[in-house]
Amino acid sequence: MIVNDLTLPFFCKCSSFNSSYFATWNRIFKCMIFYENELFILSISNSIISLEFKSKTVINLSAAQNIVATRLQLQAKKVYPLFLDMRGVTDSDKAGRDYLAQYGFMLTKAVVIVVNPGVSSVITSFYLKRYTAEVPVKVFTEKLKAMEFLNTFI
Repeated sequence: MIVNDLTLPFFCKCSSFNSSYFATWNRIFKCMIFYENELFILSISNSIISLEFKSKTVINLSAAQNIVATRLQLQAKKVYPLFLDMRGVTDSDKAGRDYLAQYGFMLTKAVVIVVNPGVSSVITSFYLKRYTAEVPVKVFTEKLKAMEFLNTFI
């Protein structure tokens, strides 16, 4: 495990991790777990897992597989509500979208997807209607409303 920054007693930032180490760390210290790479920022805090895409992110099959694998490893087999901020995504291919639709909601209680208003919102809603999830999934354009909905699943 490589720890890049340990700035607060209950905050851990890393570029790679061992999920059992973080599960123990989180249980003992009730800390926020934080992971960042070139595509996204992933954190667990207040019983919610949050995944925020960085600006100009393109999601292809390889990126989608990395996103899901990293999130599942960080979760260490624990189920969480998922806050997904896709406003940084500028493009995606069909294989990446299909992979996320099929595997992206594993180990979640509920999912909110925050998108930009307009075309992104319409496309995301259309795609979700095509792929039915086993958990509640809602699309929002406002973070606050999305969190209000997600907090009902904690």
